[in-house]
Amino acid sequence: MTESGQEAASPESQGPAVNDRLLEVDNITLRFGGVTAVNNVSFDVAPRELFAIIGPNGAGKTSIFNAISQVYQPQEGDIRWHGESIMGQRPDRIAHRGIARTFQNIELFPQMTVIDNLLTGRHIRMSKGWLAGAAYWGPWGARTEEVENRRKVEDIIDFLEIEQWRRHPVALLPYGFQKRVELGRALAMDPQLLLLDEPVAGMNLEETEDMARFILDIQSELGIAMILVEHDMGLVMDIADRVLVVDFGSPIALGSPTEVQADPDVIAAYLGSEHSVGLD
Repeated sequence: MTESGQEAASPESQGPAVNDRLLEVDNITLRFGGVTAVNNVSFDVAPRELFAIIGPNGAGKTSIFNAISQVYQPQEGDIRWHGESIMGQRPDRIAHRGIARTFQNIELFPQMTVIDNLLTGRHIRMSKGWLAGAAYWGPWGARTEEVENRRKVEDIIDFLEIEQWRRHPVALLPYGFQKRVELGRALAMDPQLLLLDEPVAGMNLEETEDMARFILDIQSELGIAMILVEHDMGLVMDIADRVLVVDFGSPIALGSPTEVQADPDVIAAYLGSEHSVGLD
């Protein structure tokens, strides 16, 4: 692979046209003291695209997510959303603009019900102020908005097939269903882009297959773009449109799943340079 890391890719894997980019990550570098977590990483994501980021443990994948959601501020480069830089904005503003995320470790409110956990995702879409609250039952009162938010949450519950758990505290749910609830809370934010951080980590085969089905349905039925960070290479290669591979914070390959699997730098990073076969 040449210095740009993309010359070997076919036209279909080069990414969206310039005027069709939802997200643009442009040469970002993120350092923590003397440690470089992300080194000169660039990629873009189109509407409805399922983009994956893979790499060994400690490669900087979650740090890229934290940079996109502006939890961390890259020291170099730029991140653009619909062509406009979002550098320096608060994470809540990033979420309000349409970028939602899940986490490696489940970050739910365990004693709250499934419905209430999903309703927390609607908070950034609530517009009624204290006057509407005072006139709760009126035609312009907060109840109208509450009813609409609950309807949206119920639709998500049906979509993710967790109807039987809707009024149960999250702590009582099996692990795989808790992961669905976290995905549902992100969907409740009405995102245009979902950042999915290891959505099938710790799942058994059946749970993994269910989650893969939901991810594909989110893309095809809801039209939401996604960036997937995942260690399950079988899942990534089966469902991703394009794949970025990072190692020690630096990009080493970008292309279709087929192209990435055949890239010698990727094979060396995952299997050792003496191997000459692609990833399974």
